[in-house]
Parts: sequence; structure tokens; C-alpha cells
Amino acid sequence: GCLKAGKVQEAAELIEDAYGLNGKERVLPHGQNISPETLESVMHALGQRGLAEKVGFPLIANLRAAKVPVNGRLMTSAFDVDVKFPPRQQGRGRQGIQGKARQQDKAAAA
Repeated sequence: GCLKAGKVQEAAELIEDAYGLNGKERVLPHGQNISPETLESVMHALGQRGLAEKVGFPLIANLRAAKVPVNGRLMTSAFDVDVKFPPRQQGRGRQGIQGKARQQDKAAAA
């Protein structure tokens, strides 16, 4: 519902409400949990919107503090975003920082 509508922060708030996080009363019956796939989807969406640090990671910390079962993939879901790299400059290739430093060293030695 919330994710399809693009209401990512509301989805995170619903998770907080379900587990009674941040001083709220737990709505989800004890012994029941939100599926790991749903939690991962919310974390992924938070990461895509740049909200992982502000919303996602505190949410995970609160879930752990409340002893909610959290799998290892949940944390990486927030980092699972498309990273856009700038276009390569002509003639530089993929040398990276070390390659550039070596070129500078060679130029200084010449």
C-alpha cells in the first residue's frame, strides 16, 4: 500500500506503530512479526529516497532494541540503490586514485 503510493516514510511509521517503537503502544500482537521481505522492501525504498541514514538506520536500531527478529539482509537493503557514476574522462580509463598517484610520481621523477 504505502510503498506503491510512494509514501515511504509513512511505511516506516507503520512499522514503528506495529511494534510499539518510540514510546508508542504496540499494535501487532506479540508473537507476530512483519515479514522480512516487507521490512527489506521498506528499507530499500528508504535507501532509494536518501532516507536510510535519517529514517532507516534508526528504525533498524529500534527494532533490534525491541528484540524484533532482524535478518542480515535488512541492513544491506538500505544500501541497495542505483549509484550513478560520472562519465569517464577521455584517456583516463579506470585507473582510480592509485593509478593517478603513480602517474604523478612518474611525472615528478622525470
